[in-house]
Amino acid sequence: MQPIHRPQPGDLARKLDSAFATERDRSDALELLSSYGTTEFDPGTDRVRIAALYNARGSLERLAVQMELANVDYRDVLASAEYRSVMALPVDIGPDSVAYLAALQHDTARYQAWLDA
Repeated sequence: MQPIHRPQPGDLARKLDSAFATERDRSDALELLSSYGTTEFDPGTDRVRIAALYNARGSLERLAVQMELANVDYRDVLASAEYRSVMALPVDIGPDSVAYLAALQHDTARYQAWLDA
């Protein structure tokens, strides 16, 4: 079973501050992030926004693309951030295989280290 990352209060603001150095960039990034989670049908708002920040790697242009993806299908943003190695496995690798479990462990450790930084 894949772990579900549950953001803690303050995680979004902390990761936003660490991703963008200037107040202007943080403001622009916050505006982009605010495009997701505007309806009751947008699940996991902070989780998706934090994943988008991770995928953007400090680029407003990449963040804009991530938010476009989130508004089409938020799962694409989550999968590419939280399960990158798992998603790269061949489709015939099952969730009980050693390769799958190793990829999942790697993804979980990598993403958690970023969240904790």
